[in-house]
Amino acid sequence: MPISSRIDFDIDITHRRTLTRAALAVVALGLIVALAGITVSLVLLFLLLPLIVISVATLIQGALLWYAHRNPPQPRKPRAKMAKRDRLPWAPAKQIPLLATHCLICGRALTNPQSMRARVGSTCIKTHGPRYANVPNPAYEEWQKLQAAAESKRAAEQVQLDAQHQTALVEYNKLLLEWEQEVASPAGLSRSKDRNQGSRLLGVGATTTLTLVAIGVLSIFAA
Repeated sequence: MPISSRIDFDIDITHRRTLTRAALAVVALGLIVALAGITVSLVLLFLLLPLIVISVATLIQGALLWYAHRNPPQPRKPRAKMAKRDRLPWAPAKQIPLLATHCLICGRALTNPQSMRARVGSTCIKTHGPRYANVPNPAYEEWQKLQAAAESKRAAEQVQLDAQHQTALVEYNKLLLEWEQEVASPAGLSRSKDRNQGSRLLGVGATTTLTLVAIGVLSIFAA
């Protein structure tokens, strides 16, 4: 490790220890004052106010220090998109009944829709039964053509989306590498140290503030 970096590292550790000792001293002083307020007089509780102010100031300082030394936002990995198929009407029946205009048994003309569907007249059907038959539905064939066209269009759009996703992935990997190099650079490491210091100040300030406030409340109720 270079001498300058070692010196900066030692100074940073010394600074951290100083901050930790100062925070512990504030907490200890607050406990002593609170206990004195409980046993002597509520007037001494006002001594907690300056300590709370100091704790809140430490909390705010830590929050600002952490916020000011955040890392730049990490690039977001692009997500693959799925092409959507155009909506199609409901699929018609694959087959439709084959209607007859004349009875298949006797040859008489049929006028009843049910007899036309059975292809046998109402008299002959009692003896010979119906002669149902189905044929392919032309409407279903047209629907299949619409479905094939929609699938072809969706597949073409999916090819374009996949190509765009691959291009975005290449750009993302490039940006991610630049981001990682920036974070690992001396400026990024220095920023990380300042951010960690801000986090510690934030934690110490929050803990001290909550402790002093809790002690003050307990002192009031105890008095």
